[in-house]
Amino acid sequence: MPEVVIVGGGVIGCATAYYLARAGASVTVLERGEVAGEASGASAGMLAALSDEGHRPPLFTELCDESLALYDSLLPDLATTGIDVRHRRIDILHLALDDAQAEALREFHRRKQRETEAYWLKTDEVLEVEPAANPKAVAGVLAPGAQYVDARALTQALAEAARRRGAAVREHEGARRLLPRGGRLGAVRTETDSYEADAFVLAGGPWTLDLARRLGAHVPVRPVRGQMLSLDGPPGGLRTMIWGPAYLIPREEGQTYVGATVEEAGFRKHTTMAGLRGLRSGAEALVPALRTAPQRRAWAGLRPAAPDDLPIMGLLPGWENVWVSTGHFRNGVLLAPLSGRLIAQSVLAGRPADKLAQLSPGRFAE
Repeated sequence: MPEVVIVGGGVIGCATAYYLARAGASVTVLERGEVAGEASGASAGMLAALSDEGHRPPLFTELCDESLALYDSLLPDLATTGIDVRHRRIDILHLALDDAQAEALREFHRRKQRETEAYWLKTDEVLEVEPAANPKAVAGVLAPGAQYVDARALTQALAEAARRRGAAVREHEGARRLLPRGGRLGAVRTETDSYEADAFVLAGGPWTLDLARRLGAHVPVRPVRGQMLSLDGPPGGLRTMIWGPAYLIPREEGQTYVGATVEEAGFRKHTTMAGLRGLRSGAEALVPALRTAPQRRAWAGLRPAAPDDLPIMGLLPGWENVWVSTGHFRNGVLLAPLSGRLIAQSVLAGRPADKLAQLSPGRFAE
């Protein structure tokens, strides 16, 4: 079995470590900060493709469906680590607050019906499903059976499950230098040590751009900031996740998570007054009772986005033992199991899995 070094301790890197270790490979994860310390820890943890992203190619839907199915076997295994990933099932209520939104929601409903169950609701039906919803809502669409997890806990559970199969997870070990040897990457040097391996996986989120650049390759991934906040309330809590000018997720201890901005802000991860004000306004429009809800906390993360909004996965051009897994944008938690498994299979086989053909980093060089 090969020795593999993974650069990046987010949900994608840790999922890859999990599947490699489960197959018997010798794995080391290098994380410059803490596991789940970046976008994975900031994620809302939705196990559903975010519905505001418009039309996607059939490949994207296929990837999402296949990855979601893997959670059925993954979650029981992660439970043996003793880390509660807080997996929950919940219905999603999409709200239209005016006639223009209702027209757009009609189109969404037609598309959604082709994929899964989705029910058109009139105003009185909306309030039966979700009493906290804005009574001025024009219409709604109910999509049953969505799921979410605590993304930070999930990532930590993946890392722990990999450890229990022999993987080493090195926190506060950033990749300072990448050391080629004879046309292959030979080692990654950190501030404290040098890690040799047969294969390497670059799973550094938007920082993968810099990692690839050091090897003379171009991986066009960029950071897209997402701000979120949590509110105490509404009284009695929410029965559903609500989607509209913001999305609202009922969480533990009576909290409601409100997300999320989509901002081209470079590598500036801080929250902003304008961003949080916009989230709060969206939340209040959906659930008026949140107007007086105290804010518990606010945070932000930098999602890795590709020019075509599809993941970038496969061999790094010009290198036979360097793999890339990034660009999952807002769907990293959903796509983590399949991404980890596909990269693990590819590394072990020494060639890209067939499903990676359309996701290869080389597609941007054509």
